[in-house]
Amino acid sequence: MSEAIHFPDYEISEFSGYAQELPDSLPEYYRPWHELANKTANLIASQTVKTETEKLPLLDSSKLQDFKDLRLAHLQLCIITSGYAWESGPHNVVQSIPASVAIPLCDVSDRLGVQPGMSYFALLGNWQRVDKNK
Repeated sequence: MSEAIHFPDYEISEFSGYAQELPDSLPEYYRPWHELANKTANLIASQTVKTETEKLPLLDSSKLQDFKDLRLAHLQLCIITSGYAWESGPHNVVQSIPASVAIPLCDVSDRLGVQPGMSYFALLGNWQRVDKNK
């Protein structure tokens, strides 16, 4: 007889059968990523995402150890990168991103074994329950 599968061992939610929910935020040290990722859509609309992204400090991503934190960091950095790259539309896409985003994005991506950009892997983490009690 086979053993029951323990979904959390595979980072799968027992609730949804899908990718586990990510934490609401990273440790306080990473607040600049969290705040910028959360307001990227509004910054794109106001054409200020590049200016705000260039103000980001270079944070040490090696302090992130938990798989869920790494996934959230990857998602946040991908959102920031996408906003920075596409702020001016499809005819003026930037060819490089600031080191304060590129360095941690490449590190986090390497540690997760994924590409440093928006992909299916990143999108799996971009959801949350509407009602946290159900």
